[in-house]
Amino acid sequence: MIRITSYKKTMCINNEKQDKLFLKMVPQERMSFNDLCALIAERTTLADYEVEFALAEVMQVIIENIEIGRGTELGPLGSIELSVKADAVDTEEELNKKLIEKTKIIYKPSKDIKKALKEVKYKIEK
Repeated sequence: MIRITSYKKTMCINNEKQDKLFLKMVPQERMSFNDLCALIAERTTLADYEVEFALAEVMQVIIENIEIGRGTELGPLGSIELSVKADAVDTEEELNKKLIEKTKIIYKPSKDIKKALKEVKYKIEK
């Protein structure tokens, strides 16, 4: 169950300041990489260091694909793709790599992960 709390923020709406309430997740401790490897090791026939090695190799393949502009399918995890944000210009002569503002990685979760997200239960703490 995901714990949710509220916070107040003053906003300017129609030139008038109004307090609005918003919801946010109560921060939870992030699982460490070592704990992740240990948990996967418990559920498989692999040792912790083998899980760590396999995940490091997945990361290396993703990096190699990023370097050539290729996305990566991650099976039951989903996929990773690249996206570029760039300024618009009027002519082809103006096109150059200096127009690129930023490149980002887009994670697209698998159907199973999307389904799990839809089934999440929330508890609002007041």
